[in-house]
Amino acid sequence: MKTNLAYVADPNHKRKYEGDWPTLPKMLHNSAQSFADNLCFTVLDPENPFSMTYKEVLTSVQRLSSMLTHDLNVQAGDNIALCGANSPEWGIAFFAILWSGATVIPLDATASIEKNNSLAKRADVRFVIGDEEFFKEGFGSAYSAHNLCLNKTHPRYILEISARKELAEVPTYNNEQLAAILFTSGTTGMEKGVMLTHRNLVSDAYCLESMVSFTPKDMFYAILPIHHTYCMQSSFITPLTNGASIAFAKGIVISQMMKELALNKITVIAGIPLLFNKLLQGILDGVRKKGAISYGLVRSLMAINALSLNVFNKNVGKKLLGFVLKKANLQGVNLMISGGGPIPPTTIKLFNHLGITCVQGYGLTETSPIVTLNPVNRNKHKSIGLPIDLTDIIIHNVDNDGNGEIAVKGPMVFEGYYHNPEATADAFTSEGYFKTGDLGYIDPDGYVYITGRSKNIIVTEGGKNVSPEEVEDIFQLTPEFEQVLIRGYLANAETQSEGIEALVYPNKDLFKGKSEAEITESILELIRAGNKRLSSYQRIGQVRLLDQPMELTGTKKIRRHTVDKDAGKIIM
Repeated sequence: MKTNLAYVADPNHKRKYEGDWPTLPKMLHNSAQSFADNLCFTVLDPENPFSMTYKEVLTSVQRLSSMLTHDLNVQAGDNIALCGANSPEWGIAFFAILWSGATVIPLDATASIEKNNSLAKRADVRFVIGDEEFFKEGFGSAYSAHNLCLNKTHPRYILEISARKELAEVPTYNNEQLAAILFTSGTTGMEKGVMLTHRNLVSDAYCLESMVSFTPKDMFYAILPIHHTYCMQSSFITPLTNGASIAFAKGIVISQMMKELALNKITVIAGIPLLFNKLLQGILDGVRKKGAISYGLVRSLMAINALSLNVFNKNVGKKLLGFVLKKANLQGVNLMISGGGPIPPTTIKLFNHLGITCVQGYGLTETSPIVTLNPVNRNKHKSIGLPIDLTDIIIHNVDNDGNGEIAVKGPMVFEGYYHNPEATADAFTSEGYFKTGDLGYIDPDGYVYITGRSKNIIVTEGGKNVSPEEVEDIFQLTPEFEQVLIRGYLANAETQSEGIEALVYPNKDLFKGKSEAEITESILELIRAGNKRLSSYQRIGQVRLLDQPMELTGTKKIRRHTVDKDAGKIIM
């Protein structure tokens, strides 16, 4: 859906934006004018603190842009790779590239050098801005004459090499210009380069605030890899539209996370199910260790808050359970947003009962990425939420049960795949809706639900379609399973029907000192318990025990296509 309409009403700021969407540089400039002295970027490291105001960030962006334009002749049409850990320098480089009129190619800092060199070549990259360690390992060697570094120990450190440059003027190009090419995580095959314009990314940031409201007092926790569109949007671009601050984390390391949360500054965490499941498990395990009386008291207080939420739509959990949240260093957190995969409804429900508003959203790289989100005051735990403003969602090719493929229109939907017109044409319906590949339905209230991924569907001998994701959800809160993957296997060669197979990588810490026989029996016992919760046609018929973890994407999803069909040892 092509539209230049940009209308967003923000209940906090009484802000109404009409006309064309701003470009990303214009958006940053507007925020820096309104919130010049507000904290913008920070690193919550007591030993090596680093903070910048909006005015300081804007100045650094303009100086680096001037250096890129005049010294390296960067211009519209150039593709510049950006590869590094989450940091203020990454954010400055991102905006400086855009300020110069070029396109950002964000790459995964955890991927192999060979992989990133290959993606850079496919994206027609001119040169690389990245972390020093990658250059030492040979990344971007083809462009070494122009490469710039995100680390202050390097002679071509971006903030030092551009420190004395003039301030570049605010660019005047329109919002249809390409802003970024992001490579999909490739859980089912070859990565595709998703082309996102300034309009795509900016409209998504404003439209998602139809479901939640943020203020300049908020601090967002950029804990997921920032090259991924989910973190880039939810914890980087969106806060910058509000004058909020961004705390850059080094990654999902629970011990480090606890130290950063202990400073009691972070108010918003956009994370993935794995992160929230581990946090919740840690909280409840800590309470259980206090004894049955303490655990019973906490669960009683949670029940009282649940009643308050259900009857009065009022969350009083922080007043009732502040001592629990303080122990977990979460007393300052007001909102958790889960995305990047299905989260158990129990996790959302229990966080809300503890006093922290927790909602689930949904999106894809191709949609910038957020297209649905649960409203904080009308939260359906099993749903991925309502379509955000200006987003049109339909169910394509509906079956007799009301399920079909989720399809999306809106200003946040991408332009196409880079150098891949065939895949681009295949991605849209004849009416112009983007086909997500996810199966689901919409309830009478307009809430969207996901039932599975179309490419992963297992067809059983009885003709039933089974979604692996629905079966995997049963085991998400099983601590004994570090990883679990559900897939089909050939159960009957004559009829070509499939059975349901579980691949399990056990939690090595929990099974430390146990024999293989003991581990096997524990795994099978948990599988049998899970089967009792499933419909007969969904039940697991074969189990493989793995001795090595499965490969993950940047957002901790298993790369299904890389898992060997004969992986592990069959134990059932």
